[in-house]
Amino acid sequence: MSIENIGQIQQVTSDIFGDYGLNGVSLQSEDTYKRKLNPAENKNSISFLTSGSDQIYTIPLASVRNEALAVFKSLNIFIEDMDNILEQVNLKSDASPVLEETHVHIWSEVLGSNEQEIDFPLFVGYQEYLYAEKHQCRACRKFIKEYNKLISTTTFGHLFTFRKIVIGLANEANRILISLQEDFSSDYEDESQQQIAAYYSYWLKMASHYKKLFEQTIPSRPTLLPESEVDQISKRQAAQFQTFFSIRVNSETVNIENQLFNLSKDLIEDCNVFYDQFISPVLRLKSKVISDLSLDIRTTNMASTLPKLAEETITALLTIDGNFKSVLTDLLERRNLLIKKIDSLYQSVLSRRKYILYISQLASKALSKNKIVSDEFDPKYSDILKQIIIDRESQVVAFGSSHSAFSDLLEDSHPQYLMKSGGKITGNIEVEDGISIDGVQISKHSHDGSDGTPRIKSIDIDYDSIRDMNKSDKMLNINDDLNVQIESYNIDILDGGTPVVDAVVAIEIPDYLYGRYDFEILYLEM
Repeated sequence: MSIENIGQIQQVTSDIFGDYGLNGVSLQSEDTYKRKLNPAENKNSISFLTSGSDQIYTIPLASVRNEALAVFKSLNIFIEDMDNILEQVNLKSDASPVLEETHVHIWSEVLGSNEQEIDFPLFVGYQEYLYAEKHQCRACRKFIKEYNKLISTTTFGHLFTFRKIVIGLANEANRILISLQEDFSSDYEDESQQQIAAYYSYWLKMASHYKKLFEQTIPSRPTLLPESEVDQISKRQAAQFQTFFSIRVNSETVNIENQLFNLSKDLIEDCNVFYDQFISPVLRLKSKVISDLSLDIRTTNMASTLPKLAEETITALLTIDGNFKSVLTDLLERRNLLIKKIDSLYQSVLSRRKYILYISQLASKALSKNKIVSDEFDPKYSDILKQIIIDRESQVVAFGSSHSAFSDLLEDSHPQYLMKSGGKITGNIEVEDGISIDGVQISKHSHDGSDGTPRIKSIDIDYDSIRDMNKSDKMLNINDDLNVQIESYNIDILDGGTPVVDAVVAIEIPDYLYGRYDFEILYLEM
């Protein structure tokens, strides 16, 4: 999508899912992925039977990789297109007291070390929002919150919300692309990779669908109130309807903010943890270790020559297979929940946009809405913000002013720092070896008095706790003192072919455990 042809896109009239099936496969392209699998063809393709059918779905690994790259690029291009449109939207700097205060603070910092004498802009541009989004100081966070609140009441609010959703989708698309590059070889190594890649493909189709849906929605315009009805209501009634619609707008705005927060957490924070700590480890373990062990169990005499190791191997295989199925289920559930959340958010955005337009339509008979969008614009301010390089880790700004020039250094303006006069530590702090605070080596918890300070007295040491700990450790290691043997057993087959085993198990229990514990025999069917 580009600014030049955005107006040519037709209004959305189809169902919210369009041609995208609920099962994750595009209905129009299903034949592309569904065919009979030839034994000679399954080297580099996904294959798994659908329930109640002999049809086999296959997706070449190269196709999944190409699809991931294409979706990732298209999402980022869409973000750039939305940024270009929002670049043309400027708010009045005095639209609210909070926006004006934070606006002045940001430009005071930006222009503080600038040699040229430049007045503060009387408008709030989109580049200022992007700057605050990267800088993330306390004033910038207040600015972002107020900017979000004001922009949501304009006709550009839906565009702003779509941008945040697409940023989250682009992040997970990037994680899928990284996984396909790092966790997969040139060909599929086992069935687990085939299944994961199939789910990746489903997710990518979903992301592509919502990108197209948002792309079509941006230039569309909701249906307004019938003019015949607007002409019949009085000025008082129009004002009352405006009040009612304003309440609906505020309600939808709060709902959208909450949904956006949860969605962003799912697509960025939780997504990164899920791929780093679950998807990648289980894929690498199954392809590098488990596949070979499983093959050895099935094709060699390991069970007879190494019975104990074979038993442990089978137990491990079952455990890891169960863990993989759990991860696979989570991957599918993430996509299903994501669909529900984005659908709900999309409907809320459409509803809010509708009521905003209703309020503007009724302004001809009642109260005119305060204009917060500014017609002023000067590209030099955007150019200044674009030139600033922000270090995301240390938050160092090229045009930043010196902290020593602040007039409120005694104020606790930076709660992340501890003041020399005292304060409260709310998180864990790690100390390097050899570093001491007032004579105490924190990393070693030692205080030997070598610096002249008093040594710790023996009467201050709690000896009872270590004695109780030793007793507890001894009770936790009771397995070492047990002697379990099978004295005899008899194997039989009941009528009907059911195998049974009668066994006599002898357990020797130390005297100090007698009468203090109940023991239960558990068996594992192999």
